[in-house]
Amino acid sequence: MNAYRLAENSGYLYKDEVSFLMHLVSGLPTNCVIVNIGAGAGTSALTMLSVRVDSYLYSVDIQAGDSPYGSLSVERKNVLGFGSLHMYERLVQVHGDSAEFGREWKTHKSVREDDRERLHMVFVDGNHSYEGCKADIEAWLPNLVEGGIIAVHDYEKHKLDDPVQKIKGWGGVDKAVDELLLGMHRFVGGADSIVAFRKGGAGGHSPPL
Repeated sequence: MNAYRLAENSGYLYKDEVSFLMHLVSGLPTNCVIVNIGAGAGTSALTMLSVRVDSYLYSVDIQAGDSPYGSLSVERKNVLGFGSLHMYERLVQVHGDSAEFGREWKTHKSVREDDRERLHMVFVDGNHSYEGCKADIEAWLPNLVEGGIIAVHDYEKHKLDDPVQKIKGWGGVDKAVDELLLGMHRFVGGADSIVAFRKGGAGGHSPPL
């Protein structure tokens, strides 16, 4: 699977995180609609588009041009390079603030009319500050269908067996997830630093991280 190769080359996602994203997407309804926050190297977009040929993915990032931290340009290059034109045709790239896009989802010109009331999954991997992550969760949760999935990357990353991440961590992401998702929506699983919740299903097991 080319998504694993891209993950290894770019370092944005671990192999188990790619597998977990595949698992989440494979369980979504037919003709699923997904939002990807944070283009990065295109690993998450390639992963999700690879699993479901009926998926339609909106990817939003504040950075459009080439950047060492990832961007829409890098994502486009890698989806085409590691994936296919057919995958790219199911990808809508949105340049701008992810929380603002979330608040405008149902009226935004980039969103197909049929998709506005049928958002099945959101993957949050953008602004890693507490304020940024909180804004993304608050903006996108209302757009998800009942029972839809919201997954967040880089949660409790300091607990991983990675000396760099033990020092770095992303405390803002941890705080936002704990305040807005943990215990309020049903925890459905996780891998490494990705945690996923099902909208509307409070309770469930806590993340084993």
